[in-house]
Amino acid sequence: MAETVTAVLRLVAELLASALRPSADLLGSVARSLSEIAPAPHPEAGALVIAVAVVATLAAALYLATTVAWTLVQRLVLRRVYPLATA
Repeated sequence: MAETVTAVLRLVAELLASALRPSADLLGSVARSLSEIAPAPHPEAGALVIAVAVVATLAAALYLATTVAWTLVQRLVLRRVYPLATA
């Protein structure tokens, strides 16, 4: 049984590899041709990338802090309105 499963898996892998190989070669040649005709990067592009990364990081931290604070306050308020039953 295990030999049959192994054989089927090898057959499927070989079929997928042979079916996808031409598209991978085509994508590689397209990527090479695009890199040859692409314009040179702008000299200030690095600074823009860093600025966007900093702003995105700060936005994520602010979102996380706001979400945690909101959840804690919500739990405190709900526990006062709906206290846990002590049995």
